[in-house]
Amino acid sequence: MFNQLKMNLWILGFEFINLVENYTMKYLFVFLLIGLTFNSFGQEANEKYCKKIEVEVDKFTGDTTYTSPHSQGFIDPLFYIKKNGETMVYLKGYGSTVNVGKNGAILLLKDGKKIERANVSIDCDVNGAGATGFLYTTLFSLTTEEIEMLSNSPVISVRLYIYDMDYNEKRQIKQMEYLRCLQTL
Repeated sequence: MFNQLKMNLWILGFEFINLVENYTMKYLFVFLLIGLTFNSFGQEANEKYCKKIEVEVDKFTGDTTYTSPHSQGFIDPLFYIKKNGETMVYLKGYGSTVNVGKNGAILLLKDGKKIERANVSIDCDVNGAGATGFLYTTLFSLTTEEIEMLSNSPVISVRLYIYDMDYNEKRQIKQMEYLRCLQTL
């Protein structure tokens, strides 16, 4: 009887292991299938954004400049440019008072981190297209670490000197995807 009891325990043990292996394989297959599905959606989204990157080739030098899509108006307070392997961010904002010769730009990211340039020069022009006020712009290079930060957390607000511009969530995600695309070029 003792041997029979041992034998039954061994059989139950093997059946349990077999059951676990069968279900484990089924679950692994399902998770693998789900993972591949989501991964393909991510690739399609990335390709969708990458197709919209603007490419300009200088007819004299042959240098290629890649630019993330942007509007000419207030809608896009930032966009990215990649030229000669260097990635830059172009920022713009509007103000009602004139401030010439001022410095300072801050990008506030969704995860709470900031990219700050205290000494970057801010250009000031009269706002065009019949609107009142002044247009403030700047352009500066991004470090590899900053590009990584911007690729993982979208910009939610931009400050040029004392002028703040908030960024809506849809455009935040788009510009983050455009930056990821630029890094593949």
